[in-house]
Amino acid sequence: MLVQYSFPQVITPLMLDNYLSEGWFRSSASMYHTKVFSLDQKLHEVINIRLPLKNYEPKKRLRRIKRKVHEAFEVVVRPFENSPEKELLYKNHKHRFRGYLQETLFSFLKGDDEERQHLSIFDTYEVCIYDGEKLIGFSIFDVGHVSIASILGIFDATYHQYSIGLFTMLQEIEYAQSIGYQYYYPGYILSKTRVFDYKLRLGKMEYYNQLQQWQAIDELHTLEPISDLIESKIEGVKQLLQAYNVPSVKMSYPLFPLGYFDFVSVNFVRGPIFLLLFEAQMTDNALLLEYWQEEDEFVISQIELHEGYGYTEQLDFEEKPMEDISYCIDILSYNFLITRSSNLMTLIEDFTAYLESLQS
Repeated sequence: MLVQYSFPQVITPLMLDNYLSEGWFRSSASMYHTKVFSLDQKLHEVINIRLPLKNYEPKKRLRRIKRKVHEAFEVVVRPFENSPEKELLYKNHKHRFRGYLQETLFSFLKGDDEERQHLSIFDTYEVCIYDGEKLIGFSIFDVGHVSIASILGIFDATYHQYSIGLFTMLQEIEYAQSIGYQYYYPGYILSKTRVFDYKLRLGKMEYYNQLQQWQAIDELHTLEPISDLIESKIEGVKQLLQAYNVPSVKMSYPLFPLGYFDFVSVNFVRGPIFLLLFEAQMTDNALLLEYWQEEDEFVISQIELHEGYGYTEQLDFEEKPMEDISYCIDILSYNFLITRSSNLMTLIEDFTAYLESLQS
């Protein structure tokens, strides 16, 4: 599946190691796995990475960053406790994040599900940096049995010259090495942007490939990225629709992970890219054409605009769409499926018959 969620009631250190080793990462009070990510109106391959810690030594420029911070400030590593000063730093820093934004640090770590907000299923630590009594930066990481996962780094922008975001990651690594841990998981990078590539500065990373194996990062993309496969499928059917005089608009849909939640009464659209048929912009009861990668099928459906979940208020979007693709930030759910098929000609024939039936 493109996206998977797991909502355990408890996570032991060994369980966390296993999740991390299989390409999962933390999402609030749950675990999350995705193969693709929509950002900057592009569909990216998600590339999970980790740093082996055996015999690891940071390069000279990284050691200079560590020394500079330690000489100027107090650094504390301890079990995590939230506080008003951390919430304030988070509020002032969160505009730097891309994609889904939580309003508070508490929500970032606990999520919006009130039934789960009491849970503390992760063994979470923090790195805090103080200028005198002032908290100027902190990071949060989860501790497993032989692994740690970096979750979040926050800092006061007026101290940017100290590279505090990179420093806290180095401090997390040092902590992991001090207790004999094997792996450091800093999350993921994306295939078509360098926005997260700063993580690669830490050292020689491994990445989790499509064969579910870890291998050296310099061997990246020996197989076709799933994001490129989906893009090519949508582009191919768009050209075919043009031959049948069916107008369509290619749209990027960053809310597609909602379609993989197990909601009881609503089936949300799950295509990260789709074609909007006959319309120039999204409307209620619009017709969509998607490619469902798991089933290797094209699907045409009628959708409805869905309200009531408030996700769009917590997403960071660009102000201007790109010329060749639109950005859909409405929450979409399926009204009904019109036709689905792995054969494009069969799909077009069934869809044509459906349109004719509406006119008769």
